[in-house]
Amino acid sequence: MKILVSGATGFIGRHLCQRLLRDGHEVTAWVRDPNKAVSQLGCEVNILGGASNYLLPDTGVDEFDAIVNLAGAPVAGVRWSAARKKQILDSRVRTTEALVAAINRSPTPPQVLFSTSGIGFYGYGDPKEVFTESSDAGNDFLSRVTQAWEAAANQTANGCRLVIGRIGLVLGLDEGILGKLTPIFETGLGGVMGSGRQGMSWVHIYDLVDFIAHALLNERTEGVYNCVAPNPVSHRQFCKTFAKTLGRPCLFKIPGLALKTALGEASEMVLQGAVVTTERTDATGFSYSFAHLGGALEHLFEKKNGPVIQASKQKSGHFSIRDSTRVQAPFETVRPFFFFPKSLSILSPPASRMEFLYGHESEMREGHEMAFRVQLGPLTQTWTAIIEENTPDYFVDTQAKGPMSSWHHKHRFIAQDWGTEISDEVQFRMPLGPLGRFALKLFAGEMIRRLFVYRKHMMKIRFGVAASGDQS
Repeated sequence: MKILVSGATGFIGRHLCQRLLRDGHEVTAWVRDPNKAVSQLGCEVNILGGASNYLLPDTGVDEFDAIVNLAGAPVAGVRWSAARKKQILDSRVRTTEALVAAINRSPTPPQVLFSTSGIGFYGYGDPKEVFTESSDAGNDFLSRVTQAWEAAANQTANGCRLVIGRIGLVLGLDEGILGKLTPIFETGLGGVMGSGRQGMSWVHIYDLVDFIAHALLNERTEGVYNCVAPNPVSHRQFCKTFAKTLGRPCLFKIPGLALKTALGEASEMVLQGAVVTTERTDATGFSYSFAHLGGALEHLFEKKNGPVIQASKQKSGHFSIRDSTRVQAPFETVRPFFFFPKSLSILSPPASRMEFLYGHESEMREGHEMAFRVQLGPLTQTWTAIIEENTPDYFVDTQAKGPMSSWHHKHRFIAQDWGTEISDEVQFRMPLGPLGRFALKLFAGEMIRRLFVYRKHMMKIRFGVAASGDQS
């Protein structure tokens, strides 16, 4: 299918584009900033500008078989001033109106529109109250926004099947709500906010993009679906489980008044909450891989099965990382992906704020040099890498200039009956001698480890989990 995605550079959008590419779809992103989008989405996604003005090309959506509408300004973490409220509403409703108008006037309309909404549709509820797709709408700000958002989507006609996904709190490594909470909980300062009884209805990013991909192809999937895991939890349960996953305590209690003072009306998202589940998803033939919070968090952070940093027994101050990822795609599909430096941006977490400086325009070759700027904790660093070797089965990059004293990374690709094994072998040395080694033990080691865990997640979304492997 030819699929148009709005909001493609956001948290969900970046994962969804890779998930759709896995199935062989041709993906086009309708974006606000084409130059920025290219660096975020890689070279496999087509880029279409005009989203900042809600403008589509003269041909509209005629060439597309499906549309996924994810656009919307972030609602969490900032005060809702009058201007911010208008941006939150307009970014959702006007984008949807533009897409629906293009569908309705198209001589060859798309077969399906998947338009996102949020579980904020139901408003805030008592922890004993459970909302399903048939529940009534609420009357707070976010509820009114989602009602207007869905009303715009419901104008879809011209034979185009409409699916509306009311999405819960999306869990992804160092992104979304976990991106905000992880630094706090890792320092041992995390705690329960407000009463702790408020409901938290969540979904793992893998399951969310799997459901969207499923809905595009499954003609039985139509109407409204709550995109939430089947086991919502209280806020207190969430915080305790999250802290346990990170191996940290959860001792503090943050008064509701403090959040209200900091965020105003936006604090109600955290302090109120709602318990939401789904009555309709099972009937489409879809099942959630991550139904319980503990398993979802363990998978995302991979504390038990993830890459391990080891000190060298032969060379003082030297360390190694060894890890492997099993994907179900054949070697002939996997290896070309890594010929292009732009693919590196897809495998790098957004918190690293990776920005190419040069060397990303062409395929990698032996002797190829590329440079990029990355955020490592509080510091912005420039990293220059040289491709020392580049063969069909592996390539090696080394740091020519950057934050490490040395860095040697061998990427190997091994064809298997079930797909491809991608292995990483890294030898590195920290700067600043004993001080650098102390930093590695204190915080840098976990930061480096999670870079590889994120990389593993994105490769599995792009190529699929190998049948012979597990979800870890």
